[in-house]
Amino acid sequence: MLFLGKSFMVLLLRIKTRLFYQQMHAFWSLQKKNDFRFVLGICSFLLGLVYLWLFCDESLLKPDSLGYINFSSQRSLGYPLFLKGIHFLFHSYEPIPSLQIFFFCFSAYFLSASFLQMTRSSLLSIILLFALLFNIPFAKLSFSLLTDSPAQSFLMMGLALTIKASQSKETKYYYGLCLVVGMAALIRPLSIILCLLPLGLSFFQGSSLKEKLSKQVIIGFFVIASFLLLGSTAQFFRHGFFKTEAFLGHNLIGKALIAIPTEDVLNSPFPNTRKESVAVQLVLNKAPSLHLKYLLTSPYYDTIRQRVSSETPSLPPSEQDDFWKKAAISLIKGSPKAYLGDIWMNYWALWQLGDLCTYQEDGDFKSYLETHTPLPIMGTYQEPEMRHKFNQKLGNPFIVYGIRMMLGLGFILSLLIPLLSLIYKFRKKPISNPLVLGTLSALTLQAGFIAIACTQAGLGRYALSFWPCLCILFLSTLTLFMDHKHK
Repeated sequence: MLFLGKSFMVLLLRIKTRLFYQQMHAFWSLQKKNDFRFVLGICSFLLGLVYLWLFCDESLLKPDSLGYINFSSQRSLGYPLFLKGIHFLFHSYEPIPSLQIFFFCFSAYFLSASFLQMTRSSLLSIILLFALLFNIPFAKLSFSLLTDSPAQSFLMMGLALTIKASQSKETKYYYGLCLVVGMAALIRPLSIILCLLPLGLSFFQGSSLKEKLSKQVIIGFFVIASFLLLGSTAQFFRHGFFKTEAFLGHNLIGKALIAIPTEDVLNSPFPNTRKESVAVQLVLNKAPSLHLKYLLTSPYYDTIRQRVSSETPSLPPSEQDDFWKKAAISLIKGSPKAYLGDIWMNYWALWQLGDLCTYQEDGDFKSYLETHTPLPIMGTYQEPEMRHKFNQKLGNPFIVYGIRMMLGLGFILSLLIPLLSLIYKFRKKPISNPLVLGTLSALTLQAGFIAIACTQAGLGRYALSFWPCLCILFLSTLTLFMDHKHK
């Protein structure tokens, strides 16, 4: 009897072990699993709670926050309206960090769950979820009154709805995507590049449903235009001009005065600033490498903008921005090659995370600064906060070069994947959903980086704002490779 009892227990243990392995295989296999979305949701919620605990002491107000609170002329309507609404309901801005971090986590969940539905891979979807949520700098920015976190959340929502729209014949997902694009553009004007998502979807999947998709495009872009019209109308009643914000001239003049070499100082509308910027250019031109030149150039843009403001005649906000814009364009026309060089430097910095340095590069930069200190205008170099944290935690050369290799691969894929889609399109071959998604992510990523490089510095903070596009590009490419291998 004892022998039979032991045999029965061994048999039962084997059955349970086999069932356990079957369940684990089903859990991680590439089969469609609706219940795994619950796992993704729980992970997102728990990580949101962890972030609330970790970053609860983060400063709510940053230097740019007052511009949003007061709805300045340089800000678009969306975020100031959100702040006003929360303050009206709660008589405080304190609930905003909680709302922003959970919107961030929910958007990551929604994108991961949509990716699960498309690929049927629980493994890839959980990798995507943690890749999105472990964007620590943007998780921290959720706890401040800034647009960075909401803008990235809307980007993730847009990518998720792109997946939904590509898989369904129902128009609600397409219109939902256009709604998200319109809201994102009101939060941050740069997000207007998300128009590439509905446009690209219509182009790459519009062969069999051409008439229906054409109608979708018209209605969808009417939705987006309605949001832009709302933003322009709000600016008109608030500041007296009919456009979404007055910021382009402010951005361009700082870049133009730094990038464009000229001896014509006296005829410049800002003679003192122009004279100082010539001295800055002499120092920048002595930089040993493009990387070190970028590191010193990026903080100079804002320094020059502050000097320009002090030399600008008193004008209404819109006229002042137009004045700066015309002055910047005039400078750029005088030396477009120099401005293209500045664009290339910042575009390179975005694709290489230029704020990140090895210990050796950091030492070379400090030696370069010591040689030219005191610096023109600035006197001493003020290191940006995010760059300081990057170099403290990630300065190991293996980490730095590993990140650069990953970004370099991303750059190559962002060119090859859209090219592959175009070849399929013109050869009238069916384009799979992962290929469409990878293409639209790549196009959005490239458009975003080019727009930033043309108007701003290629800061790591701006590069990380498009992190979801890079994640989707990598995982969509991996899905294509796996699908091809299984055929």
